[in-house]
Amino acid sequence: MAETTARLLGLLSRLQAVGTATGPQLAERFGVTDRTIRRDIERIRGFGYPVESDLGVVGGYRLGRGGRAPVVFKRSLQRVG
Repeated sequence: MAETTARLLGLLSRLQAVGTATGPQLAERFGVTDRTIRRDIERIRGFGYPVESDLGVVGGYRLGRGGRAPVVFKRSLQRVG
């Protein structure tokens, strides 16, 4: 489960950073199949994130407007312990 959660958060972060990415590009980046990416996108949509998609050779996935704001991750510079 932790692997899936990490991948979903990574997908959100990647889509926020690059704008539009194709299924094959995302699958290669995360080391999974196109089918897994499609399922992950559906999960992300189920959480309320507006992921839009276009079909075809120039198609891909991107974060749409509205819905929940994209996730932003920041590294903590504070040491623990």
